[in-house]
Amino acid sequence: MEINGVLENVQDFSDIEGKVIGGVNVTLTSVSGPKGVLNLQGMITSFSIGGQELRIDHICPRK
Repeated sequence: MEINGVLENVQDFSDIEGKVIGGVNVTLTSVSGPKGVLNLQGMITSFSIGGQELRIDHICPRK
């Protein structure tokens, strides 16, 4: 995951729970099994995410 030019390369999203990446607060909400919600709070000017076994269902930007 890269936010505002700051790269965090992790094996599991739980590794970034509670971190601040690129000035953005990162929290996770577990839904069931490997599914969950990734919440980013703060000013985002650039964002990228990827992984071999990553699937993204919805992206919901909010102000």
